[in-house]
Amino acid sequence: KLQGVWESVEVTTTGPNASTYRAQPGLLIVTGNHYSLTLSSSVEGSRTGPADEAKATADELRELLRFTANAGTYETKGG
Repeated sequence: KLQGVWESVEVTTTGPNASTYRAQPGLLIVTGNHYSLTLSSSVEGSRTGPADEAKATADELRELLRFTANAGTYETKGG
């Protein structure tokens, strides 16, 4: 069965500009027939918040909230 929890750790790309880097935070949860995926979709590299959130610019705050989320059901067929 395809069930478990996985955390993003490393991203490897191939091709002319191949690279490997530490992944932004992300989590995939798979149960009997449901899944949930959330991950940071900010730029490559570590993500830090503004030094003073009370004085943060709109762009700095938007960067903190940049993420991808997806959830739903799945079905497996065959092997």
